[in-house]
Amino acid sequence: MNATQRLAVFLAIAFVCVVVTMVVAPRPIPQDQNYHHFADRRTVLGIPNFGNTASSIIFILAGFAGLAALRRPRFEPLAVLSIGAMLTGIGSAIYHWKPSDGLLVFDRLGMVIAFAAFIAALMTHFEIAGARAALPILLVAGISSVMWWVYAGDLRPYGIFQGFPVVLFVIGSVVFPHVYKRHAVLWLIAMGYVLAKVCESLDQQIYDIGGFVSGHTLKHLIAGVSLWMTIDWLK
Repeated sequence: MNATQRLAVFLAIAFVCVVVTMVVAPRPIPQDQNYHHFADRRTVLGIPNFGNTASSIIFILAGFAGLAALRRPRFEPLAVLSIGAMLTGIGSAIYHWKPSDGLLVFDRLGMVIAFAAFIAALMTHFEIAGARAALPILLVAGISSVMWWVYAGDLRPYGIFQGFPVVLFVIGSVVFPHVYKRHAVLWLIAMGYVLAKVCESLDQQIYDIGGFVSGHTLKHLIAGVSLWMTIDWLK
C-alpha cells in the first residue's frame, strides 16, 4: 500500500467516524451543565478548585519542554503540539478557576490544537501522504469543531475530533505496516489517554475513596504524562 492509498484509507476512517457518530447521536449533543460541578472544590492558598487548577501546570511544563527541544522554530507537529499543550494548561487553569461554558472554550481550543498536531504526526508515522499539508487543515477543523459547539451548542464535531487520534492509531496499527522502532510507546500513550478519560468519568467516585485526589485531577496528571511521552516520541 503506497502513501496515496494510505491517504484514501485515512479519509475513509474519518468518514466512518462521522457516519457512526451521526447514527449513534442523530441529534445535537449540548454541554451537560453538571460537567462543571467537580468533586474537589477545595480552595488552597487562595486558589479555588486547587486540585484541578494547579494540576493544569503539567501541560504547560510539557509544552515548554517540547519547545525547548526544537532546533529551530518551524511549523511542524512538535512545535504545534507544544504550543497546544501550553495553551491547554493555561486554558484549563482559567476554566477551573471558575468553571463555566464560556471559560471551557479556552481549555478546548488548546486541546484541539494539540490533537491536530498529533493526528498529523500519526499520518507521518504511518507514511500517509500529505501529512505536512494536512496540519493546517487539521488545525482549522479542530478549531471549527469548538466554534461549532459555541455557535450551535453541539458537541458532536468536537467529540469526533477528540476521539479520532485514538481510532486512527488503533486501526492504523492493524492496516498499516510500520517501520518505526518506537511504535510501542504509542500504545502506552493511547492507553494513558483512555485511562485519563475513565478517571474523568469517575471524578466523584475516586475522590470519595480518600478525599485526597479527585478523578478529574488524576485525569490531568495521567494526560500530562501521556503528553510528555508524546513530545518525547516526536523529538
